[in-house]
Amino acid sequence: MKWLPTRSNKPEMRRIAIEIVTIIALLIYLIATIGVNQFIRTVRDTPQLIKYIWYHEFKNPTDFKVDFYGVTYLGRSGNILDDLTLAYGAQEKPILYFLRDISKALNKPDLVFYDIGANVGQHTLFMSQIAKEVHSFEPYPPVLERLKANVDFNHLENVKIHEIGLGDRNSSMKFFKPESNDSGTGGFIPRGDWGKQTYGLLPIYKGDGWILKNHIKNPDLVKCDIEGYEKPALLGLKNTLNKSRPIIVMEITTGTEKAFKSLNDLLSTLPENYQIHVFCEWDNQTGHYKLCDADISFESLNIYNVVAYPTEKASLIPSN
Repeated sequence: MKWLPTRSNKPEMRRIAIEIVTIIALLIYLIATIGVNQFIRTVRDTPQLIKYIWYHEFKNPTDFKVDFYGVTYLGRSGNILDDLTLAYGAQEKPILYFLRDISKALNKPDLVFYDIGANVGQHTLFMSQIAKEVHSFEPYPPVLERLKANVDFNHLENVKIHEIGLGDRNSSMKFFKPESNDSGTGGFIPRGDWGKQTYGLLPIYKGDGWILKNHIKNPDLVKCDIEGYEKPALLGLKNTLNKSRPIIVMEITTGTEKAFKSLNDLLSTLPENYQIHVFCEWDNQTGHYKLCDADISFESLNIYNVVAYPTEKASLIPSN
Protein backbone atom coordinates (compact mmCIF):
# COMPACT_ATOMS: atom_id res chain seq x y z
CA MET A 1 0.00 0.00 0.00
CA LYS A 2 1.39 3.36 -1.06
CA TRP A 3 1.19 6.34 1.34
CA LEU A 4 -0.21 9.44 -0.26
CA PRO A 5 1.39 12.78 0.56
CA THR A 6 -0.73 14.98 2.85
CA ARG A 7 -1.24 18.70 2.41
CA SER A 8 0.76 20.76 4.88
CA ASN A 9 -1.24 22.57 7.61
CA LYS A 10 1.48 25.16 8.05
CA PRO A 11 -0.24 27.98 6.06
CA GLU A 12 -3.51 27.48 7.98
CA MET A 13 -1.70 27.39 11.31
CA ARG A 14 0.22 30.52 10.32
CA ARG A 15 -3.07 32.32 9.52
CA ILE A 16 -4.60 31.32 12.87
CA ALA A 17 -1.45 32.42 14.71
CA ILE A 18 -1.54 35.81 12.99
CA GLU A 19 -5.23 36.25 13.95
CA ILE A 20 -4.51 35.34 17.56
CA VAL A 21 -1.58 37.75 17.74
CA THR A 22 -3.72 40.48 16.13
CA ILE A 23 -6.51 39.95 18.67
CA ILE A 24 -4.03 39.99 21.56
CA ALA A 25 -2.43 43.17 20.22
CA LEU A 26 -5.87 44.79 19.87
CA LEU A 27 -6.77 43.84 23.46
CA ILE A 28 -3.46 45.21 24.73
CA TYR A 29 -4.07 48.45 22.81
CA LEU A 30 -7.61 48.82 24.20
CA ILE A 31 -6.48 48.15 27.76
CA ALA A 32 -3.61 50.62 27.40
CA THR A 33 -5.96 53.22 25.92
CA ILE A 34 -8.97 53.02 28.24
CA GLY A 35 -7.52 51.22 31.27
CA VAL A 36 -8.16 47.80 32.72
CA ASN A 37 -11.22 48.77 34.76
CA GLN A 38 -12.94 50.52 31.87
CA PHE A 39 -12.12 47.59 29.56
CA ILE A 40 -13.65 45.11 32.02
CA ARG A 41 -16.69 47.35 32.41
CA THR A 42 -17.10 47.63 28.64
CA VAL A 43 -17.03 43.85 28.21
CA ARG A 44 -19.42 43.43 31.14
CA ASP A 45 -21.87 46.04 29.86
CA THR A 46 -22.01 44.82 26.27
CA PRO A 47 -25.22 42.72 26.69
CA GLN A 48 -27.03 45.67 28.32
CA LEU A 49 -25.74 48.04 25.66
CA ILE A 50 -27.01 45.76 22.89
CA LYS A 51 -30.36 45.53 24.67
CA TYR A 52 -30.54 49.33 24.96
CA ILE A 53 -29.70 49.81 21.26
CA TRP A 54 -32.29 47.21 20.29
CA TYR A 55 -35.10 48.92 22.18
CA HIS A 56 -34.03 52.43 21.22
CA GLU A 57 -33.13 52.02 17.55
CA PHE A 58 -34.92 48.97 16.14
CA LYS A 59 -37.92 47.86 18.16
CA ASN A 60 -41.22 49.64 17.65
CA PRO A 61 -42.25 51.67 20.75
CA THR A 62 -44.13 49.42 23.15
CA ASP A 63 -45.80 49.99 26.51
CA PHE A 64 -44.31 47.88 29.29
CA LYS A 65 -44.43 47.20 33.03
CA VAL A 66 -41.39 46.25 35.09
CA ASP A 67 -40.66 45.68 38.76
CA PHE A 68 -39.00 48.79 40.14
CA TYR A 69 -37.63 48.61 43.68
CA GLY A 70 -40.81 47.43 45.33
CA VAL A 71 -43.30 49.09 42.97
CA THR A 72 -44.27 48.75 39.30
CA TYR A 73 -42.94 51.14 36.69
CA LEU A 74 -45.04 51.87 33.61
CA GLY A 75 -42.92 52.83 30.62
CA ARG A 76 -42.83 52.99 26.86
CA SER A 77 -39.80 51.89 24.84
CA GLY A 78 -38.31 54.18 22.20
CA ASN A 79 -37.62 56.87 24.80
CA ILE A 80 -34.08 57.12 26.21
CA LEU A 81 -35.27 57.17 29.82
CA ASP A 82 -37.38 54.03 29.39
CA ASP A 83 -34.88 52.18 27.21
CA LEU A 84 -32.21 52.69 29.88
CA THR A 85 -34.69 51.29 32.40
CA LEU A 86 -35.27 48.18 30.28
CA ALA A 87 -31.53 47.68 29.80
CA TYR A 88 -30.15 48.63 33.23
CA GLY A 89 -33.12 48.67 35.61
CA ALA A 90 -33.28 52.47 35.98
CA GLN A 91 -32.39 55.64 34.13
CA GLU A 92 -30.07 56.97 36.86
CA LYS A 93 -29.30 54.09 39.18
CA PRO A 94 -26.37 55.85 40.94
CA ILE A 95 -28.67 58.77 41.89
CA LEU A 96 -31.25 56.35 43.26
CA TYR A 97 -28.60 54.54 45.27
CA PHE A 98 -27.29 57.83 46.64
CA LEU A 99 -30.83 58.77 47.72
CA ARG A 100 -31.15 55.37 49.40
CA ASP A 101 -27.80 55.70 51.17
CA ILE A 102 -28.38 59.25 52.39
CA SER A 103 -31.92 58.44 53.55
CA LYS A 104 -30.52 55.63 55.64
CA ALA A 105 -27.86 57.94 57.07
CA LEU A 106 -30.44 60.63 57.92
CA ASN A 107 -32.41 57.97 59.81
CA LYS A 108 -35.65 59.97 59.95
CA PRO A 109 -38.91 57.98 60.15
CA ASP A 110 -40.77 61.13 59.03
CA LEU A 111 -38.44 61.89 56.10
CA VAL A 112 -39.82 64.44 53.60
CA PHE A 113 -38.53 64.28 50.02
CA TYR A 114 -38.99 66.87 47.25
CA ASP A 115 -38.71 65.69 43.65
CA ILE A 116 -38.29 68.91 41.64
CA GLY A 117 -38.62 68.08 37.97
CA ALA A 118 -40.22 64.71 38.62
CA ASN A 119 -40.75 63.89 34.94
CA VAL A 120 -42.40 60.45 34.63
CA GLY A 121 -41.63 59.59 38.24
CA GLN A 122 -38.67 57.23 38.67
CA HIS A 123 -37.22 59.11 41.66
CA THR A 124 -40.72 59.64 43.06
CA LEU A 125 -41.52 55.93 42.85
CA PHE A 126 -38.18 54.95 44.37
CA MET A 127 -38.45 57.37 47.28
CA SER A 128 -42.11 56.51 47.92
CA GLN A 129 -40.80 53.29 49.46
CA ILE A 130 -38.42 55.17 51.78
CA ALA A 131 -39.83 58.60 52.69
CA LYS A 132 -42.93 59.31 54.72
CA GLU A 133 -43.90 62.13 52.33
CA VAL A 134 -42.93 62.71 48.70
CA HIS A 135 -43.77 65.99 46.97
CA SER A 136 -43.32 65.83 43.20
CA PHE A 137 -43.18 69.01 41.10
CA GLU A 138 -43.76 68.67 37.36
CA PRO A 139 -45.43 71.18 35.00
CA TYR A 140 -45.12 69.54 31.54
CA PRO A 141 -48.44 67.78 30.74
CA PRO A 142 -47.18 64.87 28.55
CA VAL A 143 -44.81 63.57 31.25
CA LEU A 144 -47.12 64.74 34.04
CA GLU A 145 -49.77 62.30 32.81
CA ARG A 146 -47.27 59.45 32.96
CA LEU A 147 -46.21 60.54 36.45
CA LYS A 148 -49.83 60.42 37.58
CA ALA A 149 -50.31 57.02 35.95
CA ASN A 150 -47.30 55.58 37.80
CA VAL A 151 -48.42 57.00 41.14
CA ASP A 152 -52.05 55.92 40.67
CA PHE A 153 -51.16 52.41 39.45
CA ASN A 154 -49.12 51.81 42.61
CA HIS A 155 -51.68 53.47 44.94
CA LEU A 156 -49.00 55.68 46.49
CA GLU A 157 -50.86 57.62 49.15
CA ASN A 158 -47.69 59.26 50.48
CA VAL A 159 -47.03 61.03 47.15
CA LYS A 160 -48.44 64.47 46.40
CA ILE A 161 -48.09 65.77 42.83
CA HIS A 162 -47.81 69.52 42.27
CA GLU A 163 -48.56 70.44 38.65
CA ILE A 164 -46.22 73.43 38.55
CA GLY A 165 -42.64 74.43 37.93
CA LEU A 166 -40.59 76.15 40.63
CA GLY A 167 -38.84 79.49 40.08
CA ASP A 168 -38.03 82.80 41.75
CA ARG A 169 -41.40 84.43 40.96
CA ASN A 170 -45.00 83.53 40.22
CA SER A 171 -45.59 83.64 36.47
CA SER A 172 -46.33 81.69 33.32
CA MET A 173 -43.32 80.88 31.16
CA LYS A 174 -42.67 79.44 27.74
CA PHE A 175 -41.79 75.75 28.00
CA PHE A 176 -39.44 74.24 25.41
CA LYS A 177 -40.36 70.73 24.30
CA PRO A 178 -37.96 67.84 24.86
CA GLU A 179 -36.49 65.83 22.04
CA SER A 180 -38.99 63.32 20.70
CA ASN A 181 -37.01 60.35 22.02
CA ASP A 182 -35.85 61.87 25.31
CA SER A 183 -38.63 63.07 27.60
CA GLY A 184 -36.12 64.26 30.19
CA THR A 185 -34.76 67.19 28.18
CA GLY A 186 -37.64 69.68 28.14
CA GLY A 187 -37.52 72.83 30.22
CA PHE A 188 -37.90 76.57 30.56
CA ILE A 189 -34.48 77.20 28.95
CA PRO A 190 -33.68 76.34 25.30
CA ARG A 191 -30.46 74.37 24.84
CA GLY A 192 -28.30 73.94 21.77
CA ASP A 193 -29.76 73.25 18.35
CA TRP A 194 -32.74 71.37 19.73
CA GLY A 195 -35.17 72.36 22.43
CA LYS A 196 -36.44 75.44 20.61
CA GLN A 197 -39.94 74.18 19.85
CA THR A 198 -42.32 75.52 22.45
CA TYR A 199 -45.22 73.75 24.10
CA GLY A 200 -46.82 76.94 25.37
CA LEU A 201 -46.96 78.76 28.67
CA LEU A 202 -46.77 76.72 31.85
CA PRO A 203 -47.15 77.86 35.47
CA ILE A 204 -44.17 78.66 37.66
CA TYR A 205 -44.46 79.49 41.35
CA LYS A 206 -42.00 80.74 43.92
CA GLY A 207 -41.38 77.68 46.06
CA ASP A 208 -41.51 79.40 49.45
CA GLY A 209 -44.96 80.82 48.80
CA TRP A 210 -46.34 77.58 47.36
CA ILE A 211 -45.10 75.57 50.35
CA LEU A 212 -46.67 77.98 52.84
CA LYS A 213 -49.94 78.22 50.92
CA ASN A 214 -50.32 74.45 50.68
CA HIS A 215 -49.02 73.65 54.20
CA ILE A 216 -46.23 71.43 52.88
CA LYS A 217 -43.63 70.19 55.32
CA ASN A 218 -40.06 71.37 54.76
CA PRO A 219 -37.76 68.88 53.03
CA ASP A 220 -35.02 66.74 54.49
CA LEU A 221 -33.85 65.61 51.07
CA VAL A 222 -34.26 67.24 47.65
CA LYS A 223 -33.65 66.03 44.12
CA CYS A 224 -33.66 68.78 41.49
CA ASP A 225 -33.35 68.16 37.73
CA ILE A 226 -34.93 70.97 35.69
CA GLU A 227 -32.67 71.43 32.68
CA GLY A 228 -30.88 74.68 33.41
CA TYR A 229 -33.49 76.35 35.62
CA GLU A 230 -31.93 75.26 38.91
CA LYS A 231 -30.80 78.71 40.04
CA PRO A 232 -34.25 80.39 39.90
CA ALA A 233 -35.79 77.37 41.62
CA LEU A 234 -33.29 77.49 44.48
CA LEU A 235 -33.71 81.26 44.85
CA GLY A 236 -37.46 80.79 45.15
CA LEU A 237 -36.90 78.20 47.89
CA LYS A 238 -34.48 80.36 49.87
CA ASN A 239 -36.51 80.56 53.10
CA THR A 240 -37.47 76.89 52.97
CA LEU A 241 -33.87 75.76 52.48
CA ASN A 242 -32.63 78.06 55.23
CA LYS A 243 -35.12 76.52 57.66
CA SER A 244 -34.62 72.83 56.96
CA ARG A 245 -31.06 72.80 55.50
CA PRO A 246 -31.71 69.68 53.40
CA ILE A 247 -29.26 67.58 51.46
CA ILE A 248 -29.73 68.30 47.75
CA VAL A 249 -28.81 66.12 44.81
CA MET A 250 -29.06 68.18 41.67
CA GLU A 251 -28.28 68.10 37.99
CA ILE A 252 -26.86 71.48 36.98
CA THR A 253 -26.56 72.70 33.41
CA THR A 254 -23.81 75.23 32.83
CA GLY A 255 -23.38 77.69 30.00
CA THR A 256 -27.03 78.73 29.63
CA GLU A 257 -28.84 82.02 30.23
CA LYS A 258 -30.03 81.18 33.75
CA ALA A 259 -27.11 78.96 34.75
CA PHE A 260 -24.74 79.41 37.66
CA LYS A 261 -21.74 81.45 36.52
CA SER A 262 -19.21 80.12 39.03
CA LEU A 263 -18.84 77.91 42.08
CA ASN A 264 -19.23 80.99 44.27
CA ASP A 265 -22.44 81.84 42.44
CA LEU A 266 -23.75 78.34 43.16
CA LEU A 267 -22.74 78.45 46.82
CA SER A 268 -24.22 81.93 47.31
CA THR A 269 -27.58 80.63 46.05
CA LEU A 270 -27.59 77.99 48.78
CA PRO A 271 -27.88 78.59 52.53
CA GLU A 272 -24.71 79.51 54.39
CA ASN A 273 -22.09 76.87 55.13
CA TYR A 274 -22.98 74.45 52.32
CA GLN A 275 -20.44 72.32 50.47
CA ILE A 276 -20.51 70.87 46.97
CA HIS A 277 -19.38 67.50 45.64
CA VAL A 278 -19.79 66.08 42.15
CA PHE A 279 -20.47 62.54 40.98
CA CYS A 280 -17.07 61.69 39.51
CA GLU A 281 -17.73 57.95 39.03
CA TRP A 282 -20.98 56.60 37.67
CA ASP A 283 -21.93 53.01 36.80
CA ASN A 284 -25.53 52.61 35.70
CA GLN A 285 -25.38 48.82 35.74
CA THR A 286 -24.26 48.33 39.33
CA GLY A 287 -25.37 51.69 40.75
CA HIS A 288 -21.83 52.41 41.94
CA TYR A 289 -20.98 56.07 42.40
CA LYS A 290 -18.19 58.15 43.83
CA LEU A 291 -18.33 61.76 45.03
CA CYS A 292 -15.36 64.09 44.52
CA ASP A 293 -14.50 67.72 45.14
CA ALA A 294 -16.31 70.06 42.77
CA ASP A 295 -14.41 70.46 39.50
CA ILE A 296 -16.94 72.26 37.32
CA SER A 297 -16.45 74.26 34.12
CA PHE A 298 -19.11 76.97 34.20
CA GLU A 299 -18.22 78.69 30.91
CA SER A 300 -19.45 76.12 28.37
CA LEU A 301 -22.55 73.97 27.98
CA ASN A 302 -22.09 70.98 30.29
CA ILE A 303 -24.13 68.85 32.65
CA TYR A 304 -22.99 67.84 36.14
CA ASN A 305 -24.66 65.85 38.88
CA VAL A 306 -23.80 67.44 42.21
CA VAL A 307 -24.57 67.00 45.89
CA ALA A 308 -25.01 70.09 48.06
CA TYR A 309 -25.05 69.61 51.82
CA PRO A 310 -24.69 71.65 55.01
CA THR A 311 -21.39 71.29 56.80
CA GLU A 312 -23.10 69.95 59.93
CA LYS A 313 -24.24 66.93 57.89
CA ALA A 314 -20.89 66.27 56.22
CA SER A 315 -20.41 63.04 58.19
CA LEU A 316 -23.56 61.63 56.54
CA ILE A 317 -22.24 62.01 53.00
CA PRO A 318 -20.98 58.66 51.62
CA SER A 319 -17.21 58.55 51.21
CA ASN A 320 -15.69 56.07 48.79
